[in-house]
Amino acid sequence: MKQFFFIGLLLLTGHQVLFPQDYYIVRRSRISTNIHNERAPMPLGDSLLVYISTRSINSAKLNLDQNGNDFFYMFVSRTDGRNFGGGKDVVFSERNELGTGPCSFARNGNLMVFSQYYAPNRLGAKSIGLFFADRDDNRWINIRPFEHNDPDNVLYTPFITENGNTLYFSADFDDAIGGYDIYVSYLKGSRWTVPENIGRSINTEHTEFYPFYHPIGRLYFSSDGFDTRGGFDIFQSEFFKGQWMPAEKLPFSRINSPNDDYALVMADNFESGYFERRGATYDIYEFSTDIPVFKESEKFKSNYHRRFLLKDNSLDQDTIDPELFEMAWIIDDTIKFPGSEVIYAFPGPGTYRVRFEVYDKLLDSTRVVLD
Repeated sequence: MKQFFFIGLLLLTGHQVLFPQDYYIVRRSRISTNIHNERAPMPLGDSLLVYISTRSINSAKLNLDQNGNDFFYMFVSRTDGRNFGGGKDVVFSERNELGTGPCSFARNGNLMVFSQYYAPNRLGAKSIGLFFADRDDNRWINIRPFEHNDPDNVLYTPFITENGNTLYFSADFDDAIGGYDIYVSYLKGSRWTVPENIGRSINTEHTEFYPFYHPIGRLYFSSDGFDTRGGFDIFQSEFFKGQWMPAEKLPFSRINSPNDDYALVMADNFESGYFERRGATYDIYEFSTDIPVFKESEKFKSNYHRRFLLKDNSLDQDTIDPELFEMAWIIDDTIKFPGSEVIYAFPGPGTYRVRFEVYDKLLDSTRVVLD
């Protein structure tokens, strides 16, 4: 009698439905107040989130710049369920009452790069530049400027790679294609290279800012210069053979909405992250993937039955876009069978390693479902 071995895979979580090209659950963060603007989320370690807000850190001072706009200050909140909410202001050894942030972190959270107001430009107005600081427990010390700050230009929305050697930011330098372009600078020894315009694959005649570099070699950023659903949407570009590929809009309607969307950051495994959205106020949103949540696999042994049906028992093919996902069974790391259902005759009794994988073409990542 033929024996069948069924492996069930759970691709739906609760009542969430997996729609093609849109499989993130998006929710407004509890950080957002509906009163102030909360923007530019940036994780710090596994349990902290740093962001900027128009909440005043000094009620005795007006929280407005020379143009009548609210100053932003940096705050930090916990994301592990403990005391999550309004957060505390980020403590610097030298406080800047004129506004700070956004920021980015490197070297296990011990190095910060951030934007802040500083010396007047030639018209007498305060300018915005980039600064570095080192972590000393719960405060930031040794504040020092980026050597290419220019009082006549705005340098804003920095992102620094984890090794601390590559810095992306937005600026209105003279060679900018549009109002603000994305630039890159590299740390060579103890000096930063002259910032380079990242090029027309990413920069347009409009505004590009909030760069976020993912370690697989992908740059995410916000722009109003491409085909957008709203004024600003989030785009992505791959670095391939020494150059950035033409930018493409992030194809998730739950993240790219008809409103302005900015400042996306995500985990290395693409399963969670944050961004900001403009509604009545600027608010921080968080997202997590709703695919796939899988049951744990169980080892199986056979002494006399050799033929098994390896079958996904709960996959709803109507919800899976084959243009986005490839599925395969892998036997002993050597034999690969494409598809969610295969029949395989094992060579004989014994213990075999059987793995089921789902490859996400869009995110260029593989999820090991059963192992």
